[in-house]
Amino acid sequence: MKNPLQFITVEPVLLMYMTATLMMTPVLQQTIYYKLCYQFNNASICDNLGDYKHVEYEIQEQASRWYLYITVCISAPAIFISFFVGPWSDRVGRRLPMCLPPVGGLLYALSFLVQSLDQFLLTIPVEWTLVGALAQGFLGGYTVIILTTYSYLADVTTEENRTRRMSILTAMLTISGTIGLGVGGVLVDNFGFFVVFAVCMGLHVINFIYIWTRLGEKKRDENSQVTHTKVDCSYVMNTLKVVTKVRPNKGRLHLILLFLCLFIYALCNTGVNEIAILFTKRTEIDMSNSNYGYWQAARNLVPALFLMLLLPILSRWFSDTTLAAIGAVSSVGMFELMAFSVNEAMLWATVAVGAFNGFLNGVLHGTMSKIVSDDEQGSMFSILSMLETVTVVVSAFIFNNIYPVTLPTFAGFPFMLMAIMFMVSLIFVVWIELSSPYAPKKVETTAAAPEIQLRERTASMRSVASG
Repeated sequence: MKNPLQFITVEPVLLMYMTATLMMTPVLQQTIYYKLCYQFNNASICDNLGDYKHVEYEIQEQASRWYLYITVCISAPAIFISFFVGPWSDRVGRRLPMCLPPVGGLLYALSFLVQSLDQFLLTIPVEWTLVGALAQGFLGGYTVIILTTYSYLADVTTEENRTRRMSILTAMLTISGTIGLGVGGVLVDNFGFFVVFAVCMGLHVINFIYIWTRLGEKKRDENSQVTHTKVDCSYVMNTLKVVTKVRPNKGRLHLILLFLCLFIYALCNTGVNEIAILFTKRTEIDMSNSNYGYWQAARNLVPALFLMLLLPILSRWFSDTTLAAIGAVSSVGMFELMAFSVNEAMLWATVAVGAFNGFLNGVLHGTMSKIVSDDEQGSMFSILSMLETVTVVVSAFIFNNIYPVTLPTFAGFPFMLMAIMFMVSLIFVVWIELSSPYAPKKVETTAAAPEIQLRERTASMRSVASG
């Protein structure tokens, strides 16, 4: 009987990294807020900010600006680094590049842990918060952890099980948000900022040890490893060639359309978080803070469970693009219902309608990895992770500007715009399905075939374990 643990590879890596990152996010925002207040005002004002509204607004504005600086210090270097790390990992393996983000996360958490101490909270200038952010960015951050984990999974899976495995990996992104935000709030309320940053450091240390000791490497061509161990500027061109390279059966066009589908997915799902709190606080709905938290948790957790439990079953009978189309239809319905919501019940109904929302994201990672060759996996996922990072800025610019303009006439217009975008994605995946050459499922007809498969898989697992 097969040990199910042997199929667990990079899922804990992404779960631990994103849990630590999301656990830190609201806490570091509060740390910056307190540093700004106590460094430029006396304690009596900061302890009673409700009585000094002009000071409170000024501190909030400054804190928002500094958090934007931190985001740029993390995102900009990470995007630049990923141009090199993706193709580099195609040559030297995934494990070493995968270790970089946990090290950056450790330094990032350490910088805030020191600054959260009572003796340093007031004495260390707020500018020093950028030091840890730059360390996080130049060591890859979210961009590199995404490209290396998905590339590793593409290396150790077959085309038959890749979609199922990548859907489970994608679900880790959502589950980590539920754990990180929930546990982080409890730790802050009971133990303070210091413990949260210490826990995040511990997660990054465990993650590093897990990557280095648990994950093996796929056997690669020895000549390629010898001659391509150094990072050079040609890697940038190799990354861009993934998109420009001519491929059979309209593969290049399919790949570009799939990039656009995932860009739309990331753009819209990030956009919801930008405006949802304002939308639900309108007098027509007036959702309480606790109910808003429960709604957001359910909206994230339900699609993750469908990804982990239902998609692996459906993938046995439906093609990748059919499953992606189901996800697109679910997303269209969810955003349309959200656009016309006038009470909490309608918002809660969006959780059920959007239960298949994650299918599009979970399936298409595997679909794209099947289009490119083995030595292009890192380059392809580096482009994808860069697009997802860029959506954070683009989404904030689009939806934060549209919402106030359309608020007086149709507050749900941004959600309707998201529904239209997903309709475009639906058209793309349906066209890809119709234009792809028919590939029947492989059926073994000889008694020796299962034995051959078993020997091949055993050899593959030994290769990975001995890395």
